[in-house]
Amino acid sequence: MGIFDFYKVIKLKNKKITKRISNLLNIYKKLPETTGCVDNINKCNGCRGWCCRIQSPQLLYSEFLNIWNFILKTFEIDDIIDILEKSLLNYIEGDMNKGCIFLNTDNSFCRIYKYRPFNCRTYGIVPQEDFERNKKKVEKRLKGILGVSIKDQCNLVKTENGEILTSEKIDEIWKELVNVEENIGIEPYLINDNIGGSYRTPHDHILLYVMPEKMQELLVELRKNNKNLAEQKLYIKKYIKNIRDKIYE
Repeated sequence: MGIFDFYKVIKLKNKKITKRISNLLNIYKKLPETTGCVDNINKCNGCRGWCCRIQSPQLLYSEFLNIWNFILKTFEIDDIIDILEKSLLNYIEGDMNKGCIFLNTDNSFCRIYKYRPFNCRTYGIVPQEDFERNKKKVEKRLKGILGVSIKDQCNLVKTENGEILTSEKIDEIWKELVNVEENIGIEPYLINDNIGGSYRTPHDHILLYVMPEKMQELLVELRKNNKNLAEQKLYIKKYIKNIRDKIYE
């Protein structure tokens, strides 16, 4: 991989797509503002970002493009490579409790907080009955997989003005997000969290968007055939070092 076959692949050159995903922030504004997350993270009895350390949100492809566009405009090259490395490691590791690649583990803050997806914005304020229903759905799908832990909603997060986020409001905003997804060319039958769907974790989106097809195939084989996690991680480290060396040679 040269100095960003990365950059060939990941720059958002399509102006129509860029314009369509720019509407996402306006859609997010329809959600109630929250408090209690950032202000509690590093307090003595704070959460230290536990939700982001052991869980990875799912987001639509359009939401991912919106975040990636922000990253390309504002992050240093080393930080982008760091995110790529975390994405590769998340894919390789068998444990289903994978932390979010956008978490700054040094200070527990989200590195893309302003551009965080719908899933993160509603965490902690989703109606409890909706949360429990979705939780059971995920647990059923992941039944029997070692290392799975579905956490309850954060009890630190509240809406700023006491507004209650209703199921109807969630459905209304979700439909708007789906409309953005369709407008960038995603077929309606693919807008779900099934295999091949466009509702994925950030690290899956990045690997599918950035990695050449041959590397994707190699990663699948590596995880499937090599049971030694230490060797798999070493391979990833060497691959990332190769990218850095080529960039700075």
